[in-house]
Amino acid sequence: WYQPVRIELFDDEVESIRRFDVSSQRSIESLDALEVTILQPSDSDVGHFADYLPPNAWVLLIEPEKATQEGAAYLKRLDRAADFHSVPETMRRLGEFSFATAGALTAGTLGVTCRLQIESVERFSGDIGRVREELDRVGQGHDVMVVAPTEAEVERLTELLGTSGLAAAGRLSFPIGTLKTGFRMAAERTIVVTAHELFHRGELRRMPRRRLGKAIDSFLDLREGDLVVHLAHGIGRYRGLRLLEKAGHVEEHLEIEFHGGTKIYVPAAKIDLVQKYVGGTKGRPTLAKIGGQLWLRQKKAAEAAVMDMAADLLDVQAARVSRPGIAFAGDSEWQHEFDASFPYQPTPDQALAIEAVKHDMTSPRPMDRLLCGDVGFGKTELAIRAAFKAIDSGYQVAVLVPTT
Repeated sequence: WYQPVRIELFDDEVESIRRFDVSSQRSIESLDALEVTILQPSDSDVGHFADYLPPNAWVLLIEPEKATQEGAAYLKRLDRAADFHSVPETMRRLGEFSFATAGALTAGTLGVTCRLQIESVERFSGDIGRVREELDRVGQGHDVMVVAPTEAEVERLTELLGTSGLAAAGRLSFPIGTLKTGFRMAAERTIVVTAHELFHRGELRRMPRRRLGKAIDSFLDLREGDLVVHLAHGIGRYRGLRLLEKAGHVEEHLEIEFHGGTKIYVPAAKIDLVQKYVGGTKGRPTLAKIGGQLWLRQKKAAEAAVMDMAADLLDVQAARVSRPGIAFAGDSEWQHEFDASFPYQPTPDQALAIEAVKHDMTSPRPMDRLLCGDVGFGKTELAIRAAFKAIDSGYQVAVLVPTT
């Protein structure tokens, strides 16, 4: 579960079990039961990880001899090695399952040796026009296979290299696969080369994605003295948590102070009624008066302003839709060469965004798209591709960069 669970008690009885959102504190789902797993087992009950494997599990032992040696060396360094299962015991337990071993080739003389006539492949320039000529020159009298990672890459390579002499002679193919470096098999008169070797492209290592939400309790986000906004009463000052008894039931409440020292207590279960004040003007706002009409007038004014803004946005959008946009031409050969000149292969998300942006640009409707991404995830690469597409269609492009 990504969401925490709130258990509400009435004395020593459980009234409700609910999953809730950490940001809004709103309940998401009611649960009938909850199983709490012990975090720290007792010293008297030391389990083995093999106990948690299903009976039909397969175990792969990689370099079992090396693992046995390193395991024994690790136990020797521990002060309380007796508290851990021994290496022989672990290997015995793993032997109870279906298992396989994997290891490097054994050192020594083999009964049969085989010598493969494999040579390295010349380095290519990376330029589209020159790559065609280089392939024709290097591949004289050979069959050439250009390995590409995806079907989309194969289609792009077929379009870019389909006019080469090798392709015309039927000696150029594009298998799908994963290969780091190409090679030449002299005896078979076959050359295998990778797409990234042709165009000097590599796979960019991306930072792992982070979770979109920040798991922080709203109580912890409030400090005593912070300004808050109660949806019904307006701006107040948070004075901390208080334990109050109601109908024999003790519950935490948020104490909020308003104008004139008036205080109200909001149950923790209704914390969604309270928001942290963020402000939009300089200076400190005055506290709202309980029972006053100012907060109601302010809310109505804000609602009216929001409606006016929404109407303006609708008018602008209607005007944009009613006017024809620029329908750029499809990808030209120059566009394909430009896309191939980037040093890194686009990630799946980048490729999807590129196709979406190009689809918008070829549509007669005005483009309305916002591209979002973290720092270093390739937004600029997509913008440059779109800019080139506009230039390739005969338009000028201005790039606004609001950051340094």
